[in-house]
Amino acid sequence: MMNGNKRTLLITAVLGVTLLLAGCTSAITGDSDGSDALPDNMTADELQEKAVSASEDVESATFTMDMSMDLGDQGSAEMSTDGAMDMAAEKMRMEMEMDTMGQGFDITQYVVGETIYQQMDGGWQKQSVPGFWDQSQYAQQQEALESATEFEVTEQTTVNGNDVYKMEIDVDEEQLLETVQQQGNQQGMGSLYENADISNVEMTQYIDTDTYQIRQVEMSMDMSMMGEDATMNMTMTYDSINEPVDITLPEEAEGASSAGSGTNY
Repeated sequence: MMNGNKRTLLITAVLGVTLLLAGCTSAITGDSDGSDALPDNMTADELQEKAVSASEDVESATFTMDMSMDLGDQGSAEMSTDGAMDMAAEKMRMEMEMDTMGQGFDITQYVVGETIYQQMDGGWQKQSVPGFWDQSQYAQQQEALESATEFEVTEQTTVNGNDVYKMEIDVDEEQLLETVQQQGNQQGMGSLYENADISNVEMTQYIDTDTYQIRQVEMSMDMSMMGEDATMNMTMTYDSINEPVDITLPEEAEGASSAGSGTNY
């Protein structure tokens, strides 16, 4: 069995891949396919264009994320996240619950400008993350749509009562790994991704049939990191798009100690 510190580092590495690359920004290549799921007067390329345009107009949203990690003989980890973001004001909050090896803990994060404030085990720390809002999660989803050239709209379905198009996107796994390593190096976490491998990547986006906004993203992959194998499954859902959100940094976080450069979520 790996020790607790190594397990924590592995979970950190897998979590970093998940949150940094939910958009899979530069790893999408190929040609789009048509689909019977689209109206007669719309092609998959036209849906992509409409979705990109709609994403550019998103200024706020609430979101949830559920993620599971299978670490083989080393156990498993589960994480659920509830949050809100206001891109216009450059603010975000996330409340996370994680359970690993039967041990649970909570993490609260706020982002104000280019600073992340994090509370764990009762104390607050802050981290400077230059360019956060250029690579935040919804910005990545938008870029994924804009750069996607191999995708297929497979059906119409519903997400939280919203009618959506289901768009399956192919991912270049070598390019994805290269992106992971580049971003890890930029954030001082490059050692976690040395000798890493990523395979069996699957990604699906659900696009609102009326507003063309991203309503949900599903992503799964197998990874080998730090000499250990892991399988990750993630679902991220967006709601209350462009509705008012309340994001107020707690007073106790204002005196947070500095933790240096942090991971871009």
